[in-house]
Amino acid sequence: MNRMSFIIGLLAVTLVSASALANTAQQVCDQKKNAVGDLENKLKDNENKIKDIDNKIDALEKQIRALTTEKAIKNGEAGKLKGDIAKAKREAAAACANVERCDEFKKQLAEYQKEFNELRGEMGKLRGQIGAKVAEVAVLEKKVDGYEANYAKLGCDALVAGETPQPTIDQCNKIFSDWNADQKAINDLNAELNKLKGDVAQLRGKGNALLNRIRALKGNIARYCAGTPVLKDAEKLEKEDIGADAADKDLKDNIDKLKKVKKVRILRPKIGKVKKDNKKDVTRDEKKDEAKKVERTPIKKEPVKPIPVRKPIVKQPVQK
Repeated sequence: MNRMSFIIGLLAVTLVSASALANTAQQVCDQKKNAVGDLENKLKDNENKIKDIDNKIDALEKQIRALTTEKAIKNGEAGKLKGDIAKAKREAAAACANVERCDEFKKQLAEYQKEFNELRGEMGKLRGQIGAKVAEVAVLEKKVDGYEANYAKLGCDALVAGETPQPTIDQCNKIFSDWNADQKAINDLNAELNKLKGDVAQLRGKGNALLNRIRALKGNIARYCAGTPVLKDAEKLEKEDIGADAADKDLKDNIDKLKKVKKVRILRPKIGKVKKDNKKDVTRDEKKDEAKKVERTPIKKEPVKPIPVRKPIVKQPVQK
């Protein structure tokens, strides 16, 4: 009985164990199937993600192609812009260089203007000196004209002792003396005017040299600074004059006046003597004048008369 109980108990345990084992296998099977299903689901999810990625890649590839095309366009534009920038830089450099040139030209023109003003100032001083000499010429011209007029009015070239009043003789001598004394003043004034003429010529030379430099500078300004105020300033300075022409005219006019003044000759008055027949003595100069008149008087030649031919005298024989 005990054995049977043991066997029955063993069988019971075996049956329970078998049943338990059968349940465990099912569970394992189900678990495996579930695991496969999970893996398949993961695969589907992965494949879906791959499809999404492929779609994204396709989209990205399209975008890349579009971007590549756009990049090529932009590269072309960039190349053109680089060329434009290089050109703009050159133009900017040229424009800036012109600005710098114009600034230098402006400074140089200011120096020329200063030099011109100095020359014009020196010429102004010379013209002041010339004006003073012009006044002296006018005084001398008036004096010499007076000498000449009074000399003729008083008859200083025909004085006669005993007939011409002594005051008249004295006045004639004074006229000659004053005229003779003024000759040195005339010569000195003529020398001073000629010196001033040389000074004016020297300043004119400096002015002409400066004018050549101004014209050369104006050419450069017209080339690089056209339409700027500095060009107008250069053109204005080119037309200005230091006053040499006016000074030369004053000098020439007054040197010519002095030449005329120098040509006036006042002779020393000579007093002739009265002869017994109330005729004045003929002076040595008058004798010379008479001699010259005689020399200049043509001698009338009488026509040569033919000499008559004499007939030979024939002697008659003496009759015995």
